[in-house]
Amino acid sequence: LILTALSAIGMASSSVFAQDESAAKDLFLESIERNIRVGQERQALHILNTLRSQEYQGVDSPRFLFLEIQALNANGYADEAYRRIEALKEMPNWEETVSREELLEVEVQVLKAIGQPLDALGLIEQELPPLDLEDPPYPVDTTQKYLLYADLLVACGRFDTAVETLFDLLENGASRYKDEVIEALLKAGQHQVLGPEDFEKVLKALPDLSGVNLWDEFSRAAFLSGYSDMAGQFLKEGFTDFAPKIRLDWERFLETLDDSEYLKLVDDTITEVLDATGESHSLDQKIVAAMTYQKVGKSERAVELTREIAESDNLTIQLFAAKLYGAEGYLEEAAAIYEKLEKKAPGRFIEDWGTLYANSGDPEKALETWSKIPEKHGNTVEGYLVWGRLLKDKGFLEESKDAFMEGIERTGNPLHFAYELLEVSLSLSDVEGALTAYESLRKQSSPGTGRSVWTPGRLLNKLKITQQAEAFSEKLADVLDATKTVQADWRDFAVELATDLALQLNQNEIFEDWIHSPPAALVAYWEASPIRKINHLMDMGTELSFKGEDKLAVQILDLVDPQFFVMRLDAAEAGARSHEEIGDASDAIRYWKIVHNSKRASRMNLRESEMAIARLYLQQHNAGEALKWLNKIDEDKEARTLAAEVKFLKGLTYTQLHEKRKAISYLEDVMTLGMKHSADAVFWLAEWELYQRNQDEAEKLYRQVLSMDPGQELANDALERLRHLTQLEEDQIPPYSLAAFFEVGGDWKDAEENYRKLAGQLPAGDLSDWVYYRLGKIMIQTGRTQEGFDQWALLLERTTSQTLKRKVRLEMLQIQGTDQADPFEEIVMEDPNSLIGDLARDEMLSNMEEKPELAPASPLP
Repeated sequence: LILTALSAIGMASSSVFAQDESAAKDLFLESIERNIRVGQERQALHILNTLRSQEYQGVDSPRFLFLEIQALNANGYADEAYRRIEALKEMPNWEETVSREELLEVEVQVLKAIGQPLDALGLIEQELPPLDLEDPPYPVDTTQKYLLYADLLVACGRFDTAVETLFDLLENGASRYKDEVIEALLKAGQHQVLGPEDFEKVLKALPDLSGVNLWDEFSRAAFLSGYSDMAGQFLKEGFTDFAPKIRLDWERFLETLDDSEYLKLVDDTITEVLDATGESHSLDQKIVAAMTYQKVGKSERAVELTREIAESDNLTIQLFAAKLYGAEGYLEEAAAIYEKLEKKAPGRFIEDWGTLYANSGDPEKALETWSKIPEKHGNTVEGYLVWGRLLKDKGFLEESKDAFMEGIERTGNPLHFAYELLEVSLSLSDVEGALTAYESLRKQSSPGTGRSVWTPGRLLNKLKITQQAEAFSEKLADVLDATKTVQADWRDFAVELATDLALQLNQNEIFEDWIHSPPAALVAYWEASPIRKINHLMDMGTELSFKGEDKLAVQILDLVDPQFFVMRLDAAEAGARSHEEIGDASDAIRYWKIVHNSKRASRMNLRESEMAIARLYLQQHNAGEALKWLNKIDEDKEARTLAAEVKFLKGLTYTQLHEKRKAISYLEDVMTLGMKHSADAVFWLAEWELYQRNQDEAEKLYRQVLSMDPGQELANDALERLRHLTQLEEDQIPPYSLAAFFEVGGDWKDAEENYRKLAGQLPAGDLSDWVYYRLGKIMIQTGRTQEGFDQWALLLERTTSQTLKRKVRLEMLQIQGTDQADPFEEIVMEDPNSLIGDLARDEMLSNMEEKPELAPASPLP
């Protein structure tokens, strides 16, 4: 009924539900109150939370709020309960549905729970009726308030008043609260504040209280208070006259005893009673005595009593005898009893029988015994669940998983085992079991909701939380290679999970293996749907690109036919960016053109791709093509946010085209408007001034760059120019300015010619070393790498500039593509606090990471 009503909340707009809203509210209130009344506060809170999540307005009523306060406090959320109490008191007319008395009781409990017992005590003292005006027995509500009052007195350490109040309630209070009064006195006794006369009163009262079994606990409290004789009296009376009650809790009581002196008192008292009663003691007394003798090490007496107990026809008593035999090591006797019990009540005692062997160090016999559970239940789902859960609780996780898997196989109903199987499989990092369970949970959910809940990501998060992700991934790799996985229901889920795990754990070697030798499950996953394969490759490549694994990303993305990227612009953009990162401008342009030409491209996609293509053409020194793409952006009158970048790139474009007037015009616009790239624009204006032999104006602009550039590289270039200009003679400035200008514009031949002319005019020194460094770069840029390296090798021998040496060594290592970290580390150690040191550190750290050896991709199946 509750579930039906909860589902109806989502139909609040329906006229039918509107008519029955009051009935639904009553139903919710009744259910929540019943759960709280029987101690199911967790379930009550679950219903309340569900109602809140469904935005059911009724939860904001005073009565609902009061029930929520009770449920929150009972579930350990006392702070939140206290805040709700304050909110309840501010609600109008709250006393119409919540009585002051019941709110007082809950508020006191909450204050005590949040560590404010004195505040709670002050609150309840204001509400206490004078006892001298009441005739015994006191009314129920009066007894209840004073019982709560006494409990708070104990919490506040006011023991004398608490004990006085409790004994008054024991004598004169409402009879229905007598048991609770005795329990409160026990709490006081455990604080060692009861005297001999107080214990005497309790001893006299206990026989009249049917709902408590506290002779043992009061005995211990009396002993700890120093009253051994009184402690013995509690034990003697309880064992003599109330053995059936004592027996129910005696095993737990013995487990808590660790005081040898008190144990001796227990042993002596029980022995005294047994010796005094001769042969007339009851079965309950024999069981209590046998357990006690077992605890204190009197095995012979324990076994003697066990033989007498075993003669009983009562199944419960025989079970006690079997356990006692087992604890003493009499396995054959215990097994014989279990065999008889099984004949009388098939299946009921198998758990205990198996536990006998497990506790005696024979797990194989225990497992053999427990394996009969499904048969005793008719090989039903319930039988296999009982078997599997028992094994799990006993710590036999592998066997538990096998039991659940056998249950799935025998019953053909995996859903009933899914939650249990998932839990135990994750504990074992067992891939097959976890995937079987997870796929069942996915299938039982609706396609719209379940698939979005039971996702690879959810399982991945669980694996990360339990720190099992790496172990699970390693085992999953073997599962994907297994032939049987190809036909498994969970094959597709396994592939998707393996993909997510590899991405999360940066296991790039897995993707490298998949490219060249995909496992059987992956091949089947791809073959089941060509579109799925394409999307899977795109997903992997895109994620790797975002993670900065550009070489591997382009290897994967390049396996996809370009025509499919028009449907996945995110993957096309990832391919473009990764190709650009690895220095492959041509393929980067190809991917950006896919984005630009797609019918799915948004206005933002178009502008972004046009800008990127123009920038890449500039890197290739193809100014004509760059200008075409920049003009496309200019045609979009709404692309104002790109205006600064377009102007700057046009300035560079016309610079490469040597169209001075247009180049300077665009660069000046960027500079004067204070736009993005303004520092870059000033630098290029300085280059133009230097190209035109306006040295003073060029120097002024270079100094301006020093104050504008927030980064280091552009300022370093400007500083380098200023330093060189102070070293040059007047006739050396023309070839210097022309060489530098032609080099940045990509006119390699003219740049090299002017650098060689300048080198012939310069004496040996830092400036001539710099010129030979630039000549080596131009040779490398024009494809004459070995010739450039030879030029640099000569430079390293002759230069005295340690900075230039480090710069050359760093660039040679980068061009050679070494995967060693040590050479870069040497540069870092030599010059840690510079741009060169920072660049070397990045390379060093990158090479310290474990990365796969990338080989040419082979055709995929």
